[in-house]
Amino acid sequence: MSFITPNLKLPFIAPAQAQKHVTHNEAIRALDALVQLSLKSRALSSPPQVPEEGDRYYIAETASGSWQDKDGQITTFQDGSWAYFSPQIGWQTWIEDESVLQVWDGQAWHPVGADIDTQNLNFVGINAQADTINKLALSSSASLFNHDGAGHQLKLNKNSASDTAAVLYQTGFSGRSEVGLTGDDDFHFKVSPDGSTFHNGIIIDKDTGNVSLGDVKDLSGKVTIHATNTPSFKLISDTEDEILIGMYDAQSPSLEHFELSYNCFTNLGKIRVNGSDRITFANVGGSTNINGNLSVSRNNPSLIVEDTGGVGNAHSGIVSFRDGAGSEKVWMGLGSNGTSRFSFLTHYSDGIEFITYGNNAPISFAQGGGTRFRINSGGASTESLIPFKVPTYSVGAQPSAITSGAGAIVYINNEAGGAVLAFSDGVNWRRTTDRAIVT
Repeated sequence: MSFITPNLKLPFIAPAQAQKHVTHNEAIRALDALVQLSLKSRALSSPPQVPEEGDRYYIAETASGSWQDKDGQITTFQDGSWAYFSPQIGWQTWIEDESVLQVWDGQAWHPVGADIDTQNLNFVGINAQADTINKLALSSSASLFNHDGAGHQLKLNKNSASDTAAVLYQTGFSGRSEVGLTGDDDFHFKVSPDGSTFHNGIIIDKDTGNVSLGDVKDLSGKVTIHATNTPSFKLISDTEDEILIGMYDAQSPSLEHFELSYNCFTNLGKIRVNGSDRITFANVGGSTNINGNLSVSRNNPSLIVEDTGGVGNAHSGIVSFRDGAGSEKVWMGLGSNGTSRFSFLTHYSDGIEFITYGNNAPISFAQGGGTRFRINSGGASTESLIPFKVPTYSVGAQPSAITSGAGAIVYINNEAGGAVLAFSDGVNWRRTTDRAIVT
């Protein structure tokens, strides 16, 4: 007959045994240690420095101190010493420092219910409290959805087009931005100042991919930007203005207003400032020819400045440059001879004017109203209507003949025998009178 129980190994009291209380108390202590088992830790391999009566531990590998050679056993501190028990298959314990329930399989501890069915759970909370709305809740510094050998998709499915499938970004559990299908099947980017009122920043049409920027949904064109009053930028379909750009001062729109528009049917575009036409763009190569201050051909990239008053106007069809006081300082364009003459002119009274008269016509340079120099038709000859003056130097002060190059001419004002013109032969300066080197 065995004198211990088969499972908990509790001692029996033998017949006619003396000091029966010793055996009885030993069994009571074992029951106190093993029933409703809860271990302080399973990570220690040496005893704590100051254990308390009744503390229980699972001894980890490489045990030392008073636990030496007791690896893998359960120990409890009773009456100032450690008692030891070998765990049996099926024993369960609560690990206090890990807050987990474990079961012993004969070799190691495993989570209780590790193989339970996890399908169709009502709630799942990971370091968080799930509820009837947020049936999956997670509190973490990050979350990872990894691939399983190839790609990975995160899917948000809704019941009908009028429902919402979106990602909501919050501050203090108050929504500030929402991205997704919100109330229809177009893709929305929304923002909110308070979590209740949301404004569309971007809407992408599900059928065409056209983009609308602003709170007013208008997906008739590729890009539409809506503002409170005048649109800042607008591209819509060919049935209306194709391009409309506007900028304005919200406080004083009448003071600062700029608009650029183009209509594909009239081939007309214009720039308006404070409601007045300043520049007109027209397709001068098409059926519609609109005269304006600025005309741009769609077929041939060019810039045309056209006189609306006809040929022969004084200084017509020009580009003018003025100073801060509004005074004209430089202009270029058709001069007083209308379309037959192009001029580049500085200040009228004493500036320099460059004039050309068309194909194979003379090119003239003028000053003070009179022609000074002319390149004749086809560049066959040149002529000057005023005396040429070459640079003047004293002997030794003239520039290098090599640097100046062969054919350069200077005036030497103190050469031996008197002032004389000199030319460079590519190496030296030579007098034109006798070809002697200037000394």
